[in-house]
Amino acid sequence: MKKVYLFVKKELLEMLPPTIFFMVVFCVIVLTRDLMSPESGTGALTYAAAIIGALIVGKSVLIADAIPVWHHFDNKSRVALIVGRTIAYAIVALLFQFLEEVIPLVRSEGSFGAGLDKLAEEVHWARFWGTHIQLLSFLALYNMLAVIVEEMGRERFTRLLFGKSGATG
Repeated sequence: MKKVYLFVKKELLEMLPPTIFFMVVFCVIVLTRDLMSPESGTGALTYAAAIIGALIVGKSVLIADAIPVWHHFDNKSRVALIVGRTIAYAIVALLFQFLEEVIPLVRSEGSFGAGLDKLAEEVHWARFWGTHIQLLSFLALYNMLAVIVEEMGRERFTRLLFGKSGATG
């Protein structure tokens, strides 16, 4: 039983940084979308969905990092690692964002083709791409921070970030 507890604890602690990061990111994106079009009436459910999305992304990042394909970038420069991970995460995010838009339309229209036609008519493409550009920027930031933490070590990075200004270590 102790092994299970230690495993769950380890997984939750590893999931915490990306989850917190993306929870803030998704809430900022929701707020930005609401400010761009106040008539959309963003409510508590939208923020709850953003938080649930952050939990999913937090675990997804850990799963994605465990996939052997990612290790292709291990012997490359740090910039290649950041760019590669950012592009891969952005493609997955674009797919999820597309599905988030198309699934309700497919349900209401009765078929995938009709749902796609409705999507082409109704979606605010500037808002769709604006959201994806925001997400791409945050993904790049996340990947940069992840590489820096990996190189420096979590303790040193935490000391640098939360320690007193001017303190060396």
